[in-house]
Amino acid sequence: YPPRAGRMTVRSPHAVMRPINGADRVSVLLSSTCIRMPRKGLSMHARRTMPVLATCLLLLFIALLAAPLTGCGGRQGGSGSAKTTEAAGTQSSADTPKLKTITVGYENYPPSCYLDEDGSPAGIDMDLATEAFRRIGYKPVFKPITWTDKDELLAAGKIDCIWCCFSMNGRGDRYTWAGPYLKSDEVVAVPVKSDIETLADLEGRTVGVAATTEPERVLLEHLNLDAGAPAHVYSLKDSAYLFTPLGRGYVDAIATHRLMIEQYERDYNVSYRVLDEPLVTSNVGVAFSKDATSTVPAQLDRVFRKMRNDGTLKQII
Repeated sequence: YPPRAGRMTVRSPHAVMRPINGADRVSVLLSSTCIRMPRKGLSMHARRTMPVLATCLLLLFIALLAAPLTGCGGRQGGSGSAKTTEAAGTQSSADTPKLKTITVGYENYPPSCYLDEDGSPAGIDMDLATEAFRRIGYKPVFKPITWTDKDELLAAGKIDCIWCCFSMNGRGDRYTWAGPYLKSDEVVAVPVKSDIETLADLEGRTVGVAATTEPERVLLEHLNLDAGAPAHVYSLKDSAYLFTPLGRGYVDAIATHRLMIEQYERDYNVSYRVLDEPLVTSNVGVAFSKDATSTVPAQLDRVFRKMRNDGTLKQII
């Protein structure tokens, strides 16, 4: 086709023709090669056939470029495969059953249960709970509680279970239990320069414990015959408050899980002396309401055995 007067631009995905000026010359840009065809000095026949030749060359080049794109099954197949894979992935995700939620009551009790710097649940028990519940189709929602209110919250259905280094000792008939999944020594810690060397030296002393915990029960009921009877047992509302009265000398000793004492020493760069004899060794489990009819506790028991056998428990703890 003869070029029109003025400027004209031909666009193609793989070849671009630069603006054509009928009074000057035709410049055809094929990929990165520009074929320039001067028009001055040419015969009338050549001038008339020149645009046709340029158009033919352009169409030929486009056909050559398009051939490998349409003829390469790998190229188009790859795109199709990607879409197919994406669709399959979406379908697979949709087919994955949604995890049901379960509310777990806990107190701030590092390294078992706490919130990290980002405010996310962290700690041994929280990691165990997340993995164990995932295996039976649940996602835990961790709810901070006041430890002394745990029974009321459980009875009211505001939490589904208590999971925070909770001792099963002496509580077998008060809850429906899953576990034990861990054994933990609850020990006595004193200032480094204290003259308390053994459990017997607690006789007549003042000892701090967290309320409703196993150390409180053991000391008040004198269940460890090797331990001297303290003159006073101060029961604090929260385990986190144990270390302040010890540091200020309000109590002579405190009793809690060894893991918590070691974590506190690391976090605050302080040192305590832990007596060699444990006050009590606790079986740690997960407590559900005594009236619960759910099969979750039994499922957790089976999961704990599997996690112990496949090494997951050891890895997390």
